[in-house]
Amino acid sequence: LPSLTQRLYVSPRSVLHVGAHHGEEVAVYRQCGLDPIRLVEPDPGNVDILTARFGADPDIEIIAAAATPGRSPDRQVLYRSERTVHSSLRPGPGEQVEVTTLPVADLQRNAGSVVLDTQGSELDLLAALDLTQPALDLLIVETTRRRGDTAGFYDDVVAHAGGFGWAVAEEWVHDGSGYTDTILYRTDR
Repeated sequence: LPSLTQRLYVSPRSVLHVGAHHGEEVAVYRQCGLDPIRLVEPDPGNVDILTARFGADPDIEIIAAAATPGRSPDRQVLYRSERTVHSSLRPGPGEQVEVTTLPVADLQRNAGSVVLDTQGSELDLLAALDLTQPALDLLIVETTRRRGDTAGFYDDVVAHAGGFGWAVAEEWVHDGSGYTDTILYRTDR
């Protein structure tokens, strides 16, 4: 990510990571100089891990909630997967836990970059973001090229963002699972 931002001549100042899991990317965000780092995570067990790891860090805000495209805060059922990286608001197997939800548009604030890894609601959240916000330089969206998978469908994500002047910079392929992190940048800069 640091070399990609240099190559694209973008310098996002902060990051909003929706679906932060255990905060595995925090070290990379710090290498990029992103401050503040806002980690949004609904799973209570994952929030406990984030708090233990980063709760005392002044540059990190941990938000214990699920992001939704809705317009007002609410509570919804989280389907807590055995592998908590796969927990989702979309009905599925696993323990059902009621969690707070917050509108992604409210969470966005002046984020310089937004990461969406939400097990199937990526496109809905992307559509609720303000992609014309001047501070926003970079999007990282978990995608797949197989319809029905639990990630944003690549063509739909790219088409939606493209309508607002965004283009694909790179794709980072996950470990043979068929999922990628699609990195998009603004072409109007």
